[in-house]
Amino acid sequence: IPDGTEVVDVSGKFVFPGLIDAGGVVGLSAADAAAPGAGTAVCDGLDPFDRSLAAVLSGGVTAAFVTSQVGGPATGTLGAVVKIRPGVAPEHMVLAEVAAVRAAVGVSSTMFTSNTVSRWRSAEALEKTLEGVRTYIKAREKYQTDLAKFDKDLAAWRRKVGIPDPEAAAKIKPSGKPAAPGKEAAAKQAAGKKKVEPSKSAAKKDDKAGAGKSAKTKSKKKPPKRPKAPRAPKPDPVKDALADVLEGKIPLRVEAHRLEDIERTLDIAEKFKKLRLVVEGATEAGAVAARMAANKVAVVAGPLLLFDPGRLAYERYDP
Repeated sequence: IPDGTEVVDVSGKFVFPGLIDAGGVVGLSAADAAAPGAGTAVCDGLDPFDRSLAAVLSGGVTAAFVTSQVGGPATGTLGAVVKIRPGVAPEHMVLAEVAAVRAAVGVSSTMFTSNTVSRWRSAEALEKTLEGVRTYIKAREKYQTDLAKFDKDLAAWRRKVGIPDPEAAAKIKPSGKPAAPGKEAAAKQAAGKKKVEPSKSAAKKDDKAGAGKSAKTKSKKKPPKRPKAPRAPKPDPVKDALADVLEGKIPLRVEAHRLEDIERTLDIAEKFKKLRLVVEGATEAGAVAARMAANKVAVVAGPLLLFDPGRLAYERYDP
């Protein structure tokens, strides 16, 4: 042990690794905790002086998956993994800036219990949102294909009309010496030094050549039109984040408790093949455990929120 190292006597005590909170709003203000939309980064709203940071740290929680509350917005919210370090700049707290997109199916965003219609609508809204993102991805891919074709067509058009390629011209290094005169320039210089009177027969030939040239000019085709550049799709930070979900780059964490809500969530995951699903809560997931295992669905289990066995209704509870 190096000299000067702080030594802590833990004789007769228990030493545990730091606990990890699998989902919460620690370090976020009330406004940021309720901010909807997957385009909103959690790290932008972290408050290193939030008193809850010191409170959870004293309870043994050293890291957390932090995200805005979900329940209403179908677009979900971005979640980050944060090291609990009170008073430290946010950039030194964030371990993973984008860890998952979090959504909810069948969970009430108010103190009123959810009903059959609202639960079905939340699943439908999430599915329609992901379908819209899939269309957005196809439009983005089509734009890249059209852009590559446009570059080729533009290069061909430049060659036809005699416009030099700017990239090729940029590669040519200037020598610093004056360019050697071409054939036409050399002929003009020679003509300037020695003026020769044209003969009558030469003048007649020039007249015929000029007449033929004018006729050719009249019958000459119009120059080709410049290719039209494709229009890029309008940037959408929410769809960009959800595009990463559909492409399997980041997981989708869906809070669902009832059996029918979990089944609807599994239907969505099976429809979008690359989607990496994580189910939070999963209170009644035992009935579909085999199906979840077959789809390699991860589960974040936690305590029940408010559970009424008579109505099977779930609410959020904020002490």
